[in-house]
Amino acid sequence: MNSSESSFRWLYLKRLRRVFDRLKRPSSDSKGSNCNIRLAADVSLALAASPRAAWRHGLMSKIFCNENNRRILIRILGRKRFQGIMLQRARSQSYSVLQSRLKDAVQSKKSCSEGWKRLYVMRRRIFLCRPSAKRFEPVPASLVARRLVNRRTKQLQRLIPGGKSMETSCLLRETADYIVALKTQVEVLQSLVNDSHVHSQHPV
Repeated sequence: MNSSESSFRWLYLKRLRRVFDRLKRPSSDSKGSNCNIRLAADVSLALAASPRAAWRHGLMSKIFCNENNRRILIRILGRKRFQGIMLQRARSQSYSVLQSRLKDAVQSKKSCSEGWKRLYVMRRRIFLCRPSAKRFEPVPASLVARRLVNRRTKQLQRLIPGGKSMETSCLLRETADYIVALKTQVEVLQSLVNDSHVHSQHPV
């Protein structure tokens, strides 16, 4: 384990202990005793990650999109920080909506002039794909490899939080970082489980 992994492990353990301490506080929520351990572990993982990590924002967005996590997130983060993150997400979402509307407006202007061109391209493709008596040529290996890479990239984008909006180079870098973070999460949680078993078998 190198220095960066050990420092991330220490920071994640620190965040996780702070989250668990907040979850142990008395609350009016009826589900206070049955807290979501997976949610606490994911929130701690996102808080321990670097702010420049794209998967961190994707993971936080996935957590905050679920309305069922609202109460436990307020207990973990505090109401003030929770409201700040929600306001920041609302601003970013409104900016992305404006960007998509602008893109749609530009595309609608181009659609009038490109309508006949698209029709010609479609007819051309139909003409080229018509059945013929010619023998089909073998598919080049480079084309097969490109299709395989694209398929694997799409599968990877579904696994990494926020991966659908990443480019290939950024996706590979974020995947390596996310794998290290998940490995650290599993090791820390496993060590906590082992320690709890030892204390339960040999109480002080």
